[in-house]
Amino acid sequence: MDDQPVSSEMSFITEVSSLERLALFAMEWVAPELIEKAPKLIFLRGAMGSGKTSFVSKVAAVLGAADAASPSFALHSRYTGPRGTIDHFDLDRLQSMDDLESIGFWDLIEEARTEPRRFVMIEWAGRLDEFGAGSEQATWTHGFRTWTFSFEGPPRWRVIRRRLA
Repeated sequence: MDDQPVSSEMSFITEVSSLERLALFAMEWVAPELIEKAPKLIFLRGAMGSGKTSFVSKVAAVLGAADAASPSFALHSRYTGPRGTIDHFDLDRLQSMDDLESIGFWDLIEEARTEPRRFVMIEWAGRLDEFGAGSEQATWTHGFRTWTFSFEGPPRWRVIRRRLA
């Protein structure tokens, strides 16, 4: 799993060939984030079945939380472990900014902003742009260590990660 720099100092492409390697990748990414004194905001991009939920599940395991599942029907799930908490959103089925409001998205973002061991992981993050809320560089992301992970699916995952703030 050698990281290959992409265009900036904080962008990397990682080839992951199995779920076990995805778990190792998650552990290698989470460990240094646990010592950072800011909550994490992670935008997950990729087609259906490309590995987004699998990655959330592996991060949850590293944090000592229950196994994560796709929150498609719940739209939001929370996983709490001794090393941190994940708020996991799946925005695929949302149709508007009103839908985003109705699931308490903004309240949870404000709550997370004060907790350094909080990981807000958003699947289908492009929906935020469609609704006019913006994503990676939007003002509401300030105060978070912000990452984007782009997945190209199995059987080999190509993960592109960028730290934005």
